[in-house]
Amino acid sequence: MSRTCPVVLTLGLITACNDPSPVDDETSSTETQDPGDGDGEPGDGDGEPGDGDGDGDGDPGDGDGEPGDGDGEPGDGDGDDPPDIPDGLFAAIPDIQGDKLALAPDHLFVLAQESFFDDARVLKVSKSHATIETFSILTDITFGDMIASDEWLYASSASPVFRTSFDSGESWPEIASFGGVGGIANLVATSSHVFVHRINTNDHTLHRIDFDGGNPTTVLTADNINVLRTNGTRLYGWVDGNVAEIDPQSGALTQVYEGTTFFHVGQSALYFRVGAALHIADFDGNSLVEIVSEAEAGAQPKELAEDGQHLYWATGTANGDNTIGRVPSGGGEVEVLLTLPTTQDPQMLSVDDTHLWWLIAGGEEQLGIWRLTK
Repeated sequence: MSRTCPVVLTLGLITACNDPSPVDDETSSTETQDPGDGDGEPGDGDGEPGDGDGDGDGDPGDGDGEPGDGDGEPGDGDGDDPPDIPDGLFAAIPDIQGDKLALAPDHLFVLAQESFFDDARVLKVSKSHATIETFSILTDITFGDMIASDEWLYASSASPVFRTSFDSGESWPEIASFGGVGGIANLVATSSHVFVHRINTNDHTLHRIDFDGGNPTTVLTADNINVLRTNGTRLYGWVDGNVAEIDPQSGALTQVYEGTTFFHVGQSALYFRVGAALHIADFDGNSLVEIVSEAEAGAQPKELAEDGQHLYWATGTANGDNTIGRVPSGGGEVEVLLTLPTTQDPQMLSVDDTHLWWLIAGGEEQLGIWRLTK
């Protein structure tokens, strides 16, 4: 579904100037030290506040760049409000990578790379204005995963975990490192820790690190760990063939589902894909109920997101249109919110307070960050 690209408005700085011609004849001066005579007192038209003379000398009200001037600065009421960006393609990024999206409070962070031989770039995109800036150029780092907490942006390569603030990507200090042969497969962040899933030579391990870094604590060792998910409090993973809740302190496992690797941890429930249908269960895996049939899903869901009000999903198929759908979190009326052509495969579906976000990285047109008002 084609969408209108964002419109960028440019506000010019309007400066009113009052530059009276000098008087060569000193005897013709009207200076009397009284207000209004041009001697520098208020009301003279000499650039003091309240003169209404617009001389652009740096005082408030002059149109010289100070707040209230109508020059585009915050508080002027002349361009501070976010532009009206329609649903659909939010930020066009032709070389976007489809598996890296970090959703921060006010920005999105994505990875872009023109080719395998070019330096990758972390881009910072404003949620309100769709402005795109290069946050980091990765000349010596290959990111395996990238996530955001409420305050920090985290990324991993083969061994170290890095962290930086949302304000500056010039430095990525290493906050944890792992020895041995293997690499980091996943990062997830709860409200108190970052969890690191490593694939080693003979096994898989799960490690816990503080937000500020330090020595990693090994929480769990298993033959196979995959698909880590969290709602910020509870931690789940596909461990040795089953979906299990993982105690974040002890690593103890509580099995909640046997088999599927496709699940989502919502605010108040678990969601599973069984075949192509979507099911809900409590956090212990009990009371499994179908809430979206295979026919209602439109195709096999491949991405899930939930905000406490609705469960959202995206389908991806080469045989028909792709869709974004939703259903109330506990079940109810199924809605198709958006239909996309086969060439647009939604990835990294995410949700915040106001919008759904996802990436389109395959195909030839309308590649970049997409959004849809909830």
